Amino acid sequence: MILWIFISAAAIQLFYWAIIFGRLAFYREKKGRDNTVQIPVSVIICARNEAVNLSKNLPFMVQQQYKEFEVIVADDASSDRTAEIVSALQLSHPKLAYIKLENKKSLGKRAILTSAVNRAKYDWLLLTDADCRPIGENWIGSITQKTSNPSIEIVLGYGPYLSEKGFLNSWIRFETILTATQYFSAAIWGIPYMGVGRNLLIKKSLWLKNLAALEKNADLISGDDDLMVNAAANKKNTAICLDEESFSYSEPKQTLKALITQKSRHYSAGTRYKNIHKIWLTAFSFSTILFWISFFCLLCYYPIPLIMVFLARMLFFLSVNIKILHTFREKIPVHKLLIFDVILAFYYIIFTSTLIIKNRNKWS
Repeated sequence: MILWIFISAAAIQLFYWAIIFGRLAFYREKKGRDNTVQIPVSVIICARNEAVNLSKNLPFMVQQQYKEFEVIVADDASSDRTAEIVSALQLSHPKLAYIKLENKKSLGKRAILTSAVNRAKYDWLLLTDADCRPIGENWIGSITQKTSNPSIEIVLGYGPYLSEKGFLNSWIRFETILTATQYFSAAIWGIPYMGVGRNLLIKKSLWLKNLAALEKNADLISGDDDLMVNAAANKKNTAICLDEESFSYSEPKQTLKALITQKSRHYSAGTRYKNIHKIWLTAFSFSTILFWISFFCLLCYYPIPLIMVFLARMLFFLSVNIKILHTFREKIPVHKLLIFDVILAFYYIIFTSTLIIKNRNKWS
């Protein structure tokens, strides 16, 4: 039985790394830019006590080289200097708008996000976070290029974390790259299921049309943008953007405890995905777990065939990852990729519980 589990898990793993993720590894953005694409855009930044991050990152948002846009800071009942910082910037940047939720009555950012969407002047919304910084002044211009196709209503952007020293930082970036690999690959294969609120372009009319998707998940405190994409995205209306100028960088968590809290909130949204998306994610995560457990259980009994299968999987794992790292302009040493490959199985075991336990952490 264990042998058949190993064979099945290995086959699924090879399928994902060679076929599913392999297509992303060799995906290429079209060269050149269509300067006629200048759709009006409302950039929305939801913030709760983010004065420090806003002071560092908001200037990069308002100084974009783009013809028609606005930046809305949606203040979720902050008690810090958020209003003061925004007001100071508004003196020199008339495109900067500010709204505030004075009395917070529910967990999460759904109320302030809904207010910001309703307040937006334009039909294209570019969602990001207060701790995010665009890679350059052409961030809006880059991600909006995908809207030259009139059928596109959602553009999935990449939200990497800043590279810093330390094992934890390397793991955070590896896990972020893997998550992006999964949802970008799904979009390429015509079954988009999520995006990240750090860098997501979506039509306001589409958002309002699918508000019921958020209302039926009112008990969750996070994942609004994620679940909106899950409800509204399809193979015809969704595009991905891998142009480096479209990237929006965030500061990574500095402690393991903070990372676990963050990931628990993120994984809670996965319980509400459509069934096909749950199967997509579960097949990969459980095959990863079963591959490593059965491999170590059987290694003493079938060393040569197991090592051959292991090497075949490792060949695709490394080659695809190296290609995708190049696509995402990331650098992680090969020896760390090998270590993270094993850690991933334990990571999935730990966080599987969050898919069945309701998360009650407050958004802060």
